[in-house]
Amino acid sequence: MFCSQFWSLQGIMQTIKSLARGPLGDEKSKYSVWYSPLETDDAIKNAVHWVLADPQVFLNSAGDINLLKKVLKDSHRKIMTSCCFDWLITNQRVACEVYAMSALYYLGTEYDWVHTELKTIIETNVHQRSAGYKARGEKVLAQITKFRHK
Repeated sequence: MFCSQFWSLQGIMQTIKSLARGPLGDEKSKYSVWYSPLETDDAIKNAVHWVLADPQVFLNSAGDINLLKKVLKDSHRKIMTSCCFDWLITNQRVACEVYAMSALYYLGTEYDWVHTELKTIIETNVHQRSAGYKARGEKVLAQITKFRHK
């Protein structure tokens, strides 16, 4: 009773482990997750489609960046890139900005130009912003440097 009342009040439900095939068991996973994930493009596409078919449900991200890449289409990644840059150049809460920095770092591993723009924005703002912004900015700048020297 309580659970149904709770969800009716919330009006939305999240799905976790939507890409889970089942428990990992004694297997060794090539992904950084505790479960055995779906791996084929068709299986992932079907799972994502099933979850997103209900407007009251949203899809949590996969626990491993390599699985997440299989879920997101190129068009999704371009929209995310644009949104994250918007969060960095407009007046947002620091939590939005630091998550945007991290997301843009990972997106920059696929789009060459992203790291250059992200580095410029962080270097311009890091000394004027909060401790949280500064800490994440310095971490992301170090990640970018390490990525470029691979």
